[in-house]
Amino acid sequence: LSAKGALTWWHLDDGGEFVFQVGLPLREDRKMEGPVLLGPNGKPVVKLFIFAEKDAYDFIIQDIESNKTSRFNHLHLFDTPSSCLPDKSCSSIEEEDDNDALPTFWIAALEAGGSPLLSPPNVPHLVITLQDCVMVEERAISIFFLDEVIYFLEKASKDWDQRPIIYPFINETMKDDDEINRHVIAVLERVASETNDDRVLIRIRESLRSLTRGMGEHVAMSQETLARVNKLVHNTRLSSLPHDRRSAMQAKVFESFKSKAPRGVTLLPNKKWAAHVHVGGCPWWGCIRQTKEEALKDRKEMLAARKEGTEAFRQFLQDTACTTPSISSSSFETAS
Repeated sequence: LSAKGALTWWHLDDGGEFVFQVGLPLREDRKMEGPVLLGPNGKPVVKLFIFAEKDAYDFIIQDIESNKTSRFNHLHLFDTPSSCLPDKSCSSIEEEDDNDALPTFWIAALEAGGSPLLSPPNVPHLVITLQDCVMVEERAISIFFLDEVIYFLEKASKDWDQRPIIYPFINETMKDDDEINRHVIAVLERVASETNDDRVLIRIRESLRSLTRGMGEHVAMSQETLARVNKLVHNTRLSSLPHDRRSAMQAKVFESFKSKAPRGVTLLPNKKWAAHVHVGGCPWWGCIRQTKEEALKDRKEMLAARKEGTEAFRQFLQDTACTTPSISSSSFETAS
């Protein structure tokens, strides 16, 4: 049950899971208050999902600040002044478009009695409830996407002070050598022998690889089981498959866990840097810089200006910029 106006703030779904969601039809005699948004199928939209790219996580969800303050300190889509977004006009960077520094957002509408929505794992998102409604959902971890499970566990162990919900499959099955052989490896091995679909085979290969990556902290396997997994991964049929773009992105994210940006600076989607400070639980940014060191210098000035008060700080940001990007329609895409 969800009430109109409810807002679920930025988050990841638990454990690297997929979430399958359906909005139940509304009664025919139901009278809805206020403007009604109609979806692609002409039915009332009851929930609006806003998704961001996975690599925009640090831009949107400020874990370092949240751990320090024990409060959410996330990007506020509806209350962040345009002058407080990363700005290149006050720096020597000219080659990129302004919006290259901002994440892309994807909007998905859940209709009452309309098409279901499948939310992918580990994608930052928020949810706005537009009408009183009932949503039915199913949550599931796929053994074909165990790389998403390991990603979630790595992020939880490296970035979060509070432990998230961990399902028995993760706590028990993945840490029991017999269980992981019977319920994971044997199933992947059987499917691999029965399919010729390269997409499925690539997923099997990457899930098996993720088991070895998670060995120790997240996965428990005997040396015999580990040898079995390695043999499957290096099987000529699996090893000769095309490179997996999804796994390449995951590898970059895993590498980023080892070299997190220091508090107060953001590595932007365009691989440049910008200092930020938090005002009212939300990040406000300064100039776009080429290096982390330049951004850290900006942060010192921003912290000093913030002490003067919110309005004085807003004026400081406006005075240091000529023109600023905004979170405009070009930053949003509609998910079908």
